[in-house]
Amino acid sequence: MGQSYLFAGREGVGKYLVARWFAAGLLCSSQGERPCLSCPSCSRVEKGVHVDLKEIAPEKGMISIDTIREAQNWLYLKPMEGKRKALLIDDAHTMNIPAANAFLKTLEEPPASAVILLITANPLWLLPTIRSRCQVVRFSPLSSTEVKEVLKRRGENTELCHLGEAFEGSPGKILELVSSPNLEEMREAAMLLLEGEASWSSLVGRHLKGKKGWVREKDEVIRFLLLLHHLIKSRMLEGHLSERVRRLYERLTLLEEEVFMYNLNPQLVVESLMGV
Repeated sequence: MGQSYLFAGREGVGKYLVARWFAAGLLCSSQGERPCLSCPSCSRVEKGVHVDLKEIAPEKGMISIDTIREAQNWLYLKPMEGKRKALLIDDAHTMNIPAANAFLKTLEEPPASAVILLITANPLWLLPTIRSRCQVVRFSPLSSTEVKEVLKRRGENTELCHLGEAFEGSPGKILELVSSPNLEEMREAAMLLLEGEASWSSLVGRHLKGKKGWVREKDEVIRFLLLLHHLIKSRMLEGHLSERVRRLYERLTLLEEEVFMYNLNPQLVVESLMGV
């Protein structure tokens, strides 16, 4: 059993789910196969309330040094229930430099009871010294059959599987997209943008008011970028690639990274696509 693992792979291929399952196995109280997924310990892991499991995720696009110090203090306390403690850090690449440097000390000398699980879609954004101290577990895109099975288990229409190729075998991205209550409005806006017929008012202006106002919400704009990405890729696969669509794709690729790295204003992100 190692003490530090790095789960690396593209967005939406199951890294977090596997990390949760792995943590459940570490903390499981069963004497047989672990995780048993039925004991009180596994149940608490599933609910996110196990005292020996701590999960960290970025706030406002970043994991701060204060968050890391709090996790370090927790990690050095003795386990409450068993012999292990599990620290799960989602989107570990969003640790800022002070946080990453502070966390490196824990990776160099972890407590004997600690198992640390880092999850990232961008391992190269992590400090090389952090990567070198972890066992790297790489996650590949899912096959179309696997994508279909994931969607089926989640109760989604398996006709969505045609999105699997455009989303590069990432059922998580498909599920993220279809969860939006504004999907049809986003699709209409994306088509206007692709056809070059989008003014601000025709594209999103009429969606600024009311209960939705999706262009002001970061999570919804990220879904819009996913949808636009899918539509552009579909055109590319069909051989319809104009110079304008190519430029739009290049700009979109940059925006998808910048939204996460720099916490950009969501409305400005959408506006910037109109000048392509």
